[in-house]
Amino acid sequence: MAAGAWKINPNAKLKLGNSLISLGGAIFNISLHSIGASANLISGLVSVFTSITSEVTGGGYVAVGNTLSTPTWALSGQNGKFDSSDWIVTGSIASIKYAVICQSVSATSGLVLCYSTLSTTGFDVTGTNTLTIQMNAAGIFTLA
Repeated sequence: MAAGAWKINPNAKLKLGNSLISLGGAIFNISLHSIGASANLISGLVSVFTSITSEVTGGGYVAVGNTLSTPTWALSGQNGKFDSSDWIVTGSIASIKYAVICQSVSATSGLVLCYSTLSTTGFDVTGTNTLTIQMNAAGIFTLA
């Protein structure tokens, strides 16, 4: 599944400028959320993981999200590019709609960086099936 465009959280823009979120060398998690998280995410008022509701559970997915593999922050031509490997989780997980990337600070207080709408409605991963979030070839996002 190709993720929809990642939207940078408005609070993350301020935190990036104030060096509270570091794109280089930090640990990032991706958490999965159901449709109930939409009001908080779309409003842009969330700044920490605990502000987002409706996290899903099940399968190989762990609470507060699985680690984003090989996150990188590098210059690509004239632009800064934040990227990572595709993200994969296996097992039964119900009602997934959103993926959220947070900089890991502690088990529950990660700083929200961005989110993606994975589907217009919630969907399920069943049995031993795999959910793959394929990152855009141009990166999760770029700063021009």
